[in-house]
Amino acid sequence: MKTILSLGQCSYDHEQIARAFGPGTQVLAVGNELEALAVLANTSFDLMLVNRTFDEDGASGLSFLQNHCAMLKAKGIPVMLVSNYPDAQAKAVALGAMEGFGKAALSQTKMAHILKQL
Repeated sequence: MKTILSLGQCSYDHEQIARAFGPGTQVLAVGNELEALAVLANTSFDLMLVNRTFDEDGASGLSFLQNHCAMLKAKGIPVMLVSNYPDAQAKAVALGAMEGFGKAALSQTKMAHILKQL
């Protein structure tokens, strides 16, 4: 089973993402940076999804990537930004993330393709 850590999504978007990845994938939701770091200290994931703006506290997903992308890479955890904005995706890639996706693009085909890359 693939495991994904999803940071900063609202509950509705979390459910949509979990549904898009489909069966055989467990998606764990955390609301903020501190929760994410606590979970990452004890658990490994196949992928981490970071929302552009965290629903819980309005924090920046790009700032999270700037501060923690190197640590995630060192742990072997690929990371993607969840954003519909191409400029935000480009910034995330420049910070070391894989090219991500926007919520508007959620589909079974897209999610299956992402999982095959891991």
